[in-house]
Amino acid sequence: METVQNCGACGNACGAGKKCSAGTCQDACASGLTDCAGSCYDLNKDRVHCGACGTTCNRDENCVSGVCTKVDVCQ
Repeated sequence: METVQNCGACGNACGAGKKCSAGTCQDACASGLTDCAGSCYDLNKDRVHCGACGTTCNRDENCVSGVCTKVDVCQ
């Protein structure tokens, strides 16, 4: 997972005021992404920031349209 401290590569921290967006340090998040503590996420499908920053889905869930949803696994 890319974060403001590991943007595009391990140890590649973004400077003050910059955000990590799609693997590069930028002045702002790309369109459709939300700033969660300096890193940019798609709240509609990110399992760690689902619907809101810090809302993490359980291991048996995926983030679908901003809602943690149980994974339907055929066995």
